[in-house]
Amino acid sequence: MTSPDAPLPFGRRYRRLMFGVIATGLLLQLLLALFFLSIGHAPKPHDLPVGLVAGQQTAAITAKLEEGGSLAVTPYADKAALARAIKQRDVSGGLVVGPTGTTAYTAGAGGNLQAATLRAVAAQLDASAGKPPASTTVDVVPLPADDTNGAVVGYVLQVLALGGSVASLGLGRLIPRAPRSVRRGVGHAAALVAYALASAGVMLAVLHGFGVTAAASGGRLYVDMALLSLALTASTAGFVALIGPAGALAGAIYFLIGAPISSASLPWQFLSPLWAGVGASLPTGGGAAVVRSALYFPAATDGAAYLCLGLYAGIGVAVILVTNALGNRSNRTSLRVFDIVTPIAGRHRA
Repeated sequence: MTSPDAPLPFGRRYRRLMFGVIATGLLLQLLLALFFLSIGHAPKPHDLPVGLVAGQQTAAITAKLEEGGSLAVTPYADKAALARAIKQRDVSGGLVVGPTGTTAYTAGAGGNLQAATLRAVAAQLDASAGKPPASTTVDVVPLPADDTNGAVVGYVLQVLALGGSVASLGLGRLIPRAPRSVRRGVGHAAALVAYALASAGVMLAVLHGFGVTAAASGGRLYVDMALLSLALTASTAGFVALIGPAGALAGAIYFLIGAPISSASLPWQFLSPLWAGVGASLPTGGGAAVVRSALYFPAATDGAAYLCLGLYAGIGVAVILVTNALGNRSNRTSLRVFDIVTPIAGRHRA
């Protein structure tokens, strides 16, 4: 009879390892397939914010458009007010109902899916009223010639998320070579800030080289990308400081899970409320919002997105500073949560 501690024969050990690898790979594949198909299969709008200029018909048309919960309608007095709301990202687009038909007011820079939805709704309104389709579309915020498919926001997000993960892992291996102290914590935080600033500078230079930033504010775009980079790297480093190397999985989650539900390619209104909420609460979601606004919607404010990024960046840096300040007794690569709780509990017992 084989002892529990005795090494397995080569054949059994090989088969167990092989089955374990296959099972893990299949489980991961199943989970990713379910995730991606659940967010990208036949997307439909949920409370898509649209504006409406319809004069005396406003109440009747609003009731018709909001049936089923696909659209959330906001009335406006005239075309100028509607266009202003679109530029401020208060609504995704709008409809102007006139005597000859319905005109769709779109924002191509906000996403082709929203624009296509508005054009389809305009055609349906005309058909229900017995009018021929007006076939008129006004693109209030069109995509520039250097980004005709609107993919730049997604590319920026993926590059910064991947680069931030690599930087967090690299610093995580380098920093523990120094004794844990307040000085080491400040150095680690300073390195993350320096990386975020440099990362944003490189990304801005590349975007400028391809002409993407021609109509954007370079200063605002640089600050937004630096904040996004710091939110990604600092929060990942904070997880590593608290739970050890497994915390680096946060970077993988941002890249694999956060990017697809960030609204960079698929607007939140076309996701389920669950995925939309998760996407908006991750730094990738906040980053996609501020980068898109910096590129195409300078009048937008994005307060919630800035708050999201600020919390991830600020809490991540704070965790790094606190764990280093309280961890002078240990040079381990991370400070577990109980390393903080134990001395505090001891003082209370005393």
